[in-house]
Amino acid sequence: MVLSAATGTGHTYQWRKNGTSSPAPSSSYTATASGSYTVVVTSGGCSSTSPSHDRDRERSAVGNDSADGATTFCNWREA
Repeated sequence: MVLSAATGTGHTYQWRKNGTSSPAPSSSYTATASGSYTVVVTSGGCSSTSPSHDRDRERSAVGNDSADGATTFCNWREA
């Protein structure tokens, strides 16, 4: 199953399987083993973690899923 995260200029990606980081620093990840997957997307020093996606429970007919999570990062201003 291919998981994909929202893309954007300057975004970095860290995929996790069952909470353990995987060496896949791109916006998509091919989940070949059972488990719960999330992605942490970082932009401008702020991070957003996607909801988890279970590979076996949430497989679609075409084998793709989305792990977008929040697409808004830090929304604060310095005084």
